[in-house]
Amino acid sequence: MLTPQVKTPPSLKCLPDTQVATIHYAAKVGILESDRSQLHEKQHAVRFQAATTQLDLAITYYLVASATKDQARSNRAVARAQQAYAIAASSLDCNLGAGQNLEIEEKLILLNAVRATCRPNALFVPQ
Repeated sequence: MLTPQVKTPPSLKCLPDTQVATIHYAAKVGILESDRSQLHEKQHAVRFQAATTQLDLAITYYLVASATKDQARSNRAVARAQQAYAIAASSLDCNLGAGQNLEIEEKLILLNAVRATCRPNALFVPQ
């Protein structure tokens, strides 16, 4: 990523070079802090999206497990659902917004409802 160059405004040309350099450095640090803050927000959004996608995947695998008559396929689907849930749990952090909390809670309710339709030997054990 290219860092924007800070040009010396005419009002600073009367200052000694060391003071101008200090002002330029402060401006660059401010730009870098802003970039870091934006990157942190993007990372948070990506992690939330990854978690919700993994929860959707877990729900889908539980639907597959409950719909199939093949016990081996059902067991594989349950194992994959548990793995997707574990990935979702590790992707989340505690700094969720109210809307994000609600979305996660809705998915967890649906996940548990779908999981309940699976055979008793395919029980989900959160890690």
